[in-house]
Amino acid sequence: CLMTMEVGFRYPHKFAGLVGISGWVCALEIALKELSPVAREQRFLMTHGTFDPVVAFGRTRKQVTELKAAGLRVEWHEFAKPHTIAGEEEMRAIREFVRAGYADVVGQ
Repeated sequence: CLMTMEVGFRYPHKFAGLVGISGWVCALEIALKELSPVAREQRFLMTHGTFDPVVAFGRTRKQVTELKAAGLRVEWHEFAKPHTIAGEEEMRAIREFVRAGYADVVGQ
């Protein structure tokens, strides 16, 4: 997730979508100041577990609010899970996000 967000914020070309699972944004204030010209056009999906003992859920949820307020296109899903993938439920959200991004690219 850290690497996904870092690349998505700074890379000068648009991706079909970027997925970050159970993570956060390092140095959020700096990242927001250094956004690439296409960062606000990127599609981000962030998922996180409400029972994550590794990465604090509350911090990530707060960051997502700040990212959205900064004009970034972040889709957020939270799951009752620890620091893992929440099985079919989370995979479904990821598949839907990927399909929507693919449809956007193919439609262009």
